[in-house]
Amino acid sequence: MKLIKIILAAILLLALTASAQETRQLTLDQAIRIAIGNNPLVKAKMADVKSAESKITQARSYEVPAVNLMSQYFYANNLPGMFLQGPNQIPVMTSTGPVSGEYVVTRPMAPYADENRDVFTTDLNLVYPIYTGGKIAKANENAGMLKDAAISDLNQQKDELVLNVTTAFDNVLLLKKVIEVNQQALAQFEAHLDLAKKAYANGVKSEFDVLTFESKVEELKARLVDLQGKLDLAESGLKSLLALPIDSDIDCAGELEYSDTLNTMASQDIYSEAIAHNYQLNTLRIKKDMLENLKTITAAETKPTIFLFGNYHVYHGMDFPPYDNTWRNGLAAGIGLSMPIFNGNLTKGKLEEVNASESMVDDYTEGMTLKLKFDIKNVLITIQNLRARLSAEEVHLGVAKKAHEIAKVSYENGIITPVELNDAEVQVAAIQTSILNYQKDILLAYAQLSYLESSNNVK
Repeated sequence: MKLIKIILAAILLLALTASAQETRQLTLDQAIRIAIGNNPLVKAKMADVKSAESKITQARSYEVPAVNLMSQYFYANNLPGMFLQGPNQIPVMTSTGPVSGEYVVTRPMAPYADENRDVFTTDLNLVYPIYTGGKIAKANENAGMLKDAAISDLNQQKDELVLNVTTAFDNVLLLKKVIEVNQQALAQFEAHLDLAKKAYANGVKSEFDVLTFESKVEELKARLVDLQGKLDLAESGLKSLLALPIDSDIDCAGELEYSDTLNTMASQDIYSEAIAHNYQLNTLRIKKDMLENLKTITAAETKPTIFLFGNYHVYHGMDFPPYDNTWRNGLAAGIGLSMPIFNGNLTKGKLEEVNASESMVDDYTEGMTLKLKFDIKNVLITIQNLRARLSAEEVHLGVAKKAHEIAKVSYENGIITPVELNDAEVQVAAIQTSILNYQKDILLAYAQLSYLESSNNVK
C-alpha cells in the first residue's frame, strides 16, 4: 500500500512538472513574432511576393533572344512529285462537234502522289526584338512594381496582425491585473470577516456584520470566477492569433505601461509621416505608376515591331525526285518589321479603360487620405482624453485610499457600519480597475496610431 502511494505521488509530481514545462511565457514582442511566423494570411501574402518575383523573371525573358528547335521525322506515301510532260492528243471542240487528230501542248499537271519516302527536317530559329515601342521596357518596370505592391500588401497584413495581437495581449494583461485587484480586495474582506466573527463571538459586533462581510466575500469569489473565465477566453483568442494549439499554456508577461511620444511630434508631422508610409496608400501609388506604364504598353499596339531573325535548317526527303534522297542544309538571317494597320479602335478603347482605372485610383487615394487624417485626428483626441481621465482617476485613487483608511478606523471604533466600510473598499478596487482600463485603452490607442502610420511592423 505504501509503495502504491509512492508511485502515485511520483506520477502526480511528473505530471505537474510536465505541465509546468509546457507553460510558455511570452512578451508582446515575442507574441508578435510568433504570430507573424505562423499566421496563414501572412504566409499567403509571402507566396504572393514569390509569385511577383517570378513575374520579373518572365518579363526579363523578352529582353533576350528567343531560340527554338523544331525537328521531326516521318514516313509518307503521298508526297507530291512534278514531272515534265509532253504534248497530249486531245479532241478539239468545234460547233459541229469534236475534231480528232488535233494536238494541243498542255501545261505540266498539278502535283500528284509520288512514291513512298522517309522525311526528316530540323529547324533552329532565333528571334530577337530590337524595337517594340517601349512595350518590353515598361512591362519589366511593371513586373518590379508588382513585387513592390505585393511587399506592401504583405506589410499591411503584418500591421493588421500586430494590431490584433497587441489588442488581445493587452486584454490578457488587463484581466490578469483586474484579477489581482479583486484578489487583494477578497483578501481584505476575508480578513474583515475573520475579525467580525471573532468580535461577534466576543459580543462586540452583531451578526449583521458577519453576514455583510460573508455576502461581500461570496460576491467577490463569484466575480473572480467570471473574470477567470474571461481571461481564459482572452488567452484562447490570443493563442488563435498566434496559431498555437488551443490547449497549450501561455503566460503573458508585461505591464500596462506606455511611453508618451506625442509631445515630441506635431500633429501635422504625424499626418505627413502617415501619408508617406501608410501601406495602403503606398499600394495605390504603385498601382498608379503601373497604370502609367500600361498606357505606354497599350499605345505600343499601334506602333511597328522590329526584330532580328535567324534560321538554320537541315532536311532530307523534301525534294522532288530524283533529288529526294539528298541531304540539304542552309541558313537564313535578316531583319523583319511587323506593322499594325487597323484594329477596329481596339487600342483606343483599351486606353480609355486605363484612363478610367487611373481616375478611380486617384479617387481612392484622395478618399483614403482624408479618412486617414480623420482616423489619426480621432486617435489623437482619444489619447488626450484618456490621459486626462487617467490623471483624474489617479487623484481619485489617492482620495479613495485615504477614505478607506478613515473608514477602517471608524468601523473599528463603531462609528460606521460594515456596509460603509465595504463601500470604501469597493471604491478603491473600482478606481484601481478603472485606472487599469484607461492604461489598456491608451496602449491600444497608441497601437492604432502606429497601425495608421504603418510604423509598428515587425520585419
